[in-house]
Amino acid sequence: MTLATRLRRPATIRSILVTAGVFGWLALAALGFRMYGTGPQPGAGFDLWLLTEGGRHVAAGISPYDPTMLAGGSVRIANLFYSYPPLVAQAFSLLAFAPAFAIFAGAGVLATVAAVGVGRLVATVAGPSAIGPVAALPVAALPVAALPIAPMPIAALPIAALLPFWFPYTVAVLFGNVDMFFPALYGLVLIAVLRPASPRADRWVVLGGVALVLASVIKLHPAVLGLWLLARGVRELRLAEDVRTIGRLRLPRSWRIAAVAVIAVAAIFGISLAVGGLQPWREYVAVLRAGASVDLLDPRNIGPAVQIVMLFALGPGAVGPIQVVVLSVALAVTIVSAIRVADPLESLAWAAAASFIVLPVTWFHHFAALIPFGIAAIARGAALTADVVRRLWILLVVSYAIVTIGFAQPPTWLLVPVVLAAARISRRPDRDDGFRQGRSGSPASA
Repeated sequence: MTLATRLRRPATIRSILVTAGVFGWLALAALGFRMYGTGPQPGAGFDLWLLTEGGRHVAAGISPYDPTMLAGGSVRIANLFYSYPPLVAQAFSLLAFAPAFAIFAGAGVLATVAAVGVGRLVATVAGPSAIGPVAALPVAALPVAALPIAPMPIAALPIAALLPFWFPYTVAVLFGNVDMFFPALYGLVLIAVLRPASPRADRWVVLGGVALVLASVIKLHPAVLGLWLLARGVRELRLAEDVRTIGRLRLPRSWRIAAVAVIAVAAIFGISLAVGGLQPWREYVAVLRAGASVDLLDPRNIGPAVQIVMLFALGPGAVGPIQVVVLSVALAVTIVSAIRVADPLESLAWAAAASFIVLPVTWFHHFAALIPFGIAAIARGAALTADVVRRLWILLVVSYAIVTIGFAQPPTWLLVPVVLAAARISRRPDRDDGFRQGRSGSPASA
């Protein structure tokens, strides 16, 4: 039997994936353990360590913010300091009793289970005909107990096996950066947008809105997806796509997701104010003000404005004006793609990419959020012709080459056109709106 023949056998493919996955995850675990060290500040998980320390300060009745920043002092972007909203530290105060390493390891495991589980759900929504039989992984293993799903199918295997080699994600895990949860959070928003119209889709509207809020209140820049929802709702209302009448209001699906997000934001801020009052938020405003003077010129910051400034040696003062232009372009791309791009997968992918540049800081691990869009494109295209499948596999290989060769460098941005191309290639030629069905009055089956 030839090697080519063996590679066509499902058992052979599963063996390769299992071997690769075991090697990848063991290597990542060993690297993380070795990097963690025993010093006061860990070598691995240092971003999560900042959140943990902020939570311990809140639990002790101390401000989580650096006194230097509260006093208006300047700091470098590479310095370690807590700069998240106070509600993040308030949430982490509940974990003040736990060892830092246990939080680091637990977060990595939880993020991975979430990424694989939500990735599998994205594949189901995008291309259920490409998904294999069901394996016995209980729903309770998922991080969100309320997810309305059946047991996880075997299709989770390739996602789990390839995930440790997607370096934006593994860097996020090693750093302990909350971006490791963004494949799941962005994926839940994507599912809420793509799910065929039905009564069961309403629960995904809720989950998508909550996921958007969780991502936005932590890192701010995912709020761009909220702008996309508002603009997309205009298109959906005009085309009567999954519009519900609530009282005197006619709400398309995107506006319903946004409404859930607004309610969730109000609830989260209300809890934060009840716990800590206004003072932590006054301090947060002071930190944001001090952040305006942070030296952003770092080669690892691949934000367009910073890279342009460093390329032409314009000096730190040029970052602000150039970032205003970049922000304007990002918001324009988000709105135009929401209204003009029919395919919801490609349209939301444009907004996801735009969310990376609305702030003047873009790190390599931000690109972990592109994972669900790639999964959706591959799952959707798997039901099309052999030529489409071949082109998608080529793009998948190219994407892994980019994250390897262009590691934490500006070439990482090539991932954006690759993902957009995959979304476009995977569209069915007889459909002008991707794969979401169900206009008002004629809902598709769930």
